[in-house]
Amino acid sequence: MTDVGSDTVGQVLGRWMTIQEAVSHLSVSERTIFRRASTGQLRRRQHTDGHTEVWMPLAEDPATSDDRHDVGTDSVGQDRMLTLVDRFGEAVSRQVTPLVAELTASRLIITDLARENGQLAERIAGLERELSAVRQVTDTDRHATVSATASNLTARDDEPTTELSEPPAPRVPAPIPPSPNGSGWWRRWLAWAVIAL
Repeated sequence: MTDVGSDTVGQVLGRWMTIQEAVSHLSVSERTIFRRASTGQLRRRQHTDGHTEVWMPLAEDPATSDDRHDVGTDSVGQDRMLTLVDRFGEAVSRQVTPLVAELTASRLIITDLARENGQLAERIAGLERELSAVRQVTDTDRHATVSATASNLTARDDEPTTELSEPPAPRVPAPIPPSPNGSGWWRRWLAWAVIAL
């Protein structure tokens, strides 16, 4: 339904264009085209199949071009500003998206670490309880051992003590009287050997 040639609508020379054609013709975004159409700067028509067209003036009347030029300049400046804002928004969105993903991943890691911290704290508390129980058992055993040792020592103190007698003196053989002829040394030696055994 787009007119290829020029036509006039309301004594203005131009033609009907699709939204995409108008975007490339004016070098603005679709949003700007729809905004201009809704404010009345561009005429719009809707077809029964659902696509929209806008009327694009091709040439201006020289008599009215001075009056419209001021309005068009402001409009073009606003359109360019809106286009820059759109581009800036897209650039910020591209840069923010990885940061949001990283923040989400960091939040998941922090949640996992907090859960693990809780589990470790519970385990430490359980181990401290076990250690306390082991210490009590050890202290009880040590106390029982000390008490048993003390009672044994007390029982020994209560027993009557016997004084130790002096050790017996070693048996020394009586000297053998010398023989009258002087030859009795081997008898003495034999007597000593028998006694030593």
